[in-house]
Amino acid sequence: MAVPLKSEPMAMLPQEIEVWYVLPALRCEMAKALLCEGLSQKHVARILGVTEAAVSQYVHSKRAQNVTFSDGFKAKIKAACQGITAGKQTSYEAVQYLVRDFKESKQLCDLHHSLEGVPNDCTICLSGTK
Repeated sequence: MAVPLKSEPMAMLPQEIEVWYVLPALRCEMAKALLCEGLSQKHVARILGVTEAAVSQYVHSKRAQNVTFSDGFKAKIKAACQGITAGKQTSYEAVQYLVRDFKESKQLCDLHHSLEGVPNDCTICLSGTK
């Protein structure tokens, strides 16, 4: 059975938005917060699973500048980084928590709407999150 082709292109999936926009911006903010905690760029790179060059580019605003987080969300990032440096959580746990919070607070939907012509009544970003 043949699948009919639609004439309109498919919009980016919420997961693609997370990978291409949210995760890099999150790593950028986490790198800055971890450096403020007194860690070296080398240590921050190891914690985040990126290169030292990537950390340098985050700090000098040469990478991941497409997403701006609210002050409230930046405070959550800072608190998560303090938890990492205190040994209360891993960076993996922190990223999972922050991405889930970003999605559940509808910020992912807002970003999706700003990037593409997604219908205003679209709730696909929230599907299965609650």
